Amino acid sequence: METIIIRTATKNTPEVIVQEEPPFTKLIIKGRLLVPEGEIDNDFFNNLSERLESLDFSTIHVKMEYIDSSARESLAKLLRKLIKEEKEQLIYWHYEEDDEAIERQADHYHKRLPHYVFIKIPHLILKDKERKRRE
Repeated sequence: METIIIRTATKNTPEVIVQEEPPFTKLIIKGRLLVPEGEIDNDFFNNLSERLESLDFSTIHVKMEYIDSSARESLAKLLRKLIKEEKEQLIYWHYEEDDEAIERQADHYHKRLPHYVFIKIPHLILKDKERKRRE
């Protein structure tokens, strides 16, 4: 499997990774997506769009900790550009089990992107003491 880091994470933008294992190609977007008030980070989305449009993804994994309201539409536009209507693509929307805001985001994107099959995946977050006990 070949892993390509398209963009490393910053405090305001997510890490973007492409994993290729022919015939499958997976896109992973993980981290935080914050846009300063009144400013849309078009460079971030335009650069991603240019680099990713030519690839044919079988799955997209969204693992966001936070998406601010200014960035929601830009993320939807990016996902729309990656849609290949002639094939079924899957979006795996990962979220912490108790994070209702990020879970609701999946429902929001699912309504706006009907060509995708959305699969919500809750993750149980273990507290440090409990994690150490299980190791």
